[in-house]
Amino acid sequence: MKLITTVDGFDVTYRRLEGPGPTLVLLHGAGRNHLAWDEVLPKIGGLDVVVPSLPGRCGSEGTPLTSVGEAASWLRTLLWKLGLSQVVVAGHSFGGAIALEYALGEAAAGARGGPGLAGLVMICSGARLRVAPALLEELEEAANAGLHSELAAKLTGRQSDPDILRRQEAAASKTPSTAALVDWHAANDFDRMGDLGGVGCPTLVIGGDADELTPPKYARYLADNIEGARLELIEGAGHMLPFERHDTLASRLHDFVTELGEATDAATDDASVAAPPFG
Repeated sequence: MKLITTVDGFDVTYRRLEGPGPTLVLLHGAGRNHLAWDEVLPKIGGLDVVVPSLPGRCGSEGTPLTSVGEAASWLRTLLWKLGLSQVVVAGHSFGGAIALEYALGEAAAGARGGPGLAGLVMICSGARLRVAPALLEELEEAANAGLHSELAAKLTGRQSDPDILRRQEAAASKTPSTAALVDWHAANDFDRMGDLGGVGCPTLVIGGDADELTPPKYARYLADNIEGARLELIEGAGHMLPFERHDTLASRLHDFVTELGEATDAATDDASVAAPPFG
């Protein structure tokens, strides 16, 4: 279901699937929008899910956010506005940087009166996201010419479905090339390599072992430096897991969120048994 809410006076378009909590929040990558998760959503298996488009694209108003910190702050306001109780924040690539920034902010500040952070999922992402100068130049040329830069085909593994790639390139064209350029510059400026010890929630790191944009060493660094993080590398997969390995990714997300939900329910039951009676 596609819905609209407002953040700071601007409309935000998001998708919502309703189910048992915690709520899985899926964040798209640079230059994309909520349609990037279209292959995953039908296979997510009855979870409660929120999928927003960042500002400046595909029905979300406002100007594109110029830093990962701004995007994490915007996300915090959105989730508070939606009235969620517990969330698992998952992001692909640039979206993973936003998810990580959000998790670090929640751990540093403690309870804010918004949703509790039950878990973090980093998908083909990293603690630092440097962008090759040649790629930034290509994106700048596309933005100056008002053209859409077709990157997905360059970043997927060999097993990608051509029909899905065509659909996803059409979906990505709903993000203006100027907004895409802002995203990529924000990604290039992101660096939290020295701060991963501040993540205070269960974490799943997923990558493709054939990913050339955020290679496996990025995923390993995250898993090695976030306490208790779980690492899964998908054989033969490139950077665009939500497209090329949507079945596998949906299964991993479902299992992780379900596991967290069961742990939360068990903890709640234990607390209620231990609590003294009223009166």
